[in-house]
Amino acid sequence: MSKQKPRNYQDYAGEYEVVLSTALRHELKASPTRLFNIRFSSRFFPSITETVQGFEEGELVVLTGPTKAGKTLLAQSLTYAFSQSNTNSLWLSYEVPTERFINSFPTDMFPRFFLPRRIHAHSIDWFEERAIEAWQKFGNRVVFIDHLHFLFDLARVRNPSLEIGAYVRRIKRFAILHGLVVFLICHIHKVDPDAELNYNSLRDSSFIAQESDSVFIIRRLLNEQGQAGREAELKLEFHRRTGAMGKKFQLIKMGGYLWEREKG
Repeated sequence: MSKQKPRNYQDYAGEYEVVLSTALRHELKASPTRLFNIRFSSRFFPSITETVQGFEEGELVVLTGPTKAGKTLLAQSLTYAFSQSNTNSLWLSYEVPTERFINSFPTDMFPRFFLPRRIHAHSIDWFEERAIEAWQKFGNRVVFIDHLHFLFDLARVRNPSLEIGAYVRRIKRFAILHGLVVFLICHIHKVDPDAELNYNSLRDSSFIAQESDSVFIIRRLLNEQGQAGREAELKLEFHRRTGAMGKKFQLIKMGGYLWEREKG
């Protein structure tokens, strides 16, 4: 059986053309287009801002932690901090009705962000359509998804680990394709309350961490009475771009949001 003769790409000069690295580097430097990098006001999260050096387009950021640990509150706090830096966010909140979600933000510190009038669960196509709509209409580049398991019908998933990994990979590729920063809230599996959480604690699939650019883990701290109080600990499990790993930040709830606790 004869081998098929390869096509001739000698004169190919399309968008997928193979080029010399130094030539492409020079071209990118000369271009007015740069990687989109967003930063929140450093007065809210000074150490975190310094550590992650902002969030770049194409990044998938996972926010996780135990139930009632403050995952959604952390995301809302980031939303407010972004809005104070003139960066708007798109919110896809599946867990609560839209009115309740709107009312969960402090009235006197209500951020500017975007959200659909109605939510349609179990459709990653619908998520992509709304993200593109927000980008085309408003130039929106930041998306919060609360939470991962609402993007698909878990009852119809045959192999949760592989299929969830495929969904997360699709979200990551979508972020790269459209120049977005996606914050994805994920749950963890049941663990000992005193156990140190890490990316292996993520529920259903190890591919969630493997496909993401960074993982933040939040847990509430107990007060002197042994009850969950206003303070929380946020651990940056890993951050691929900066190489930061295992760095911890102390947060405190004030004015309806979580802020980085001042040192000293």
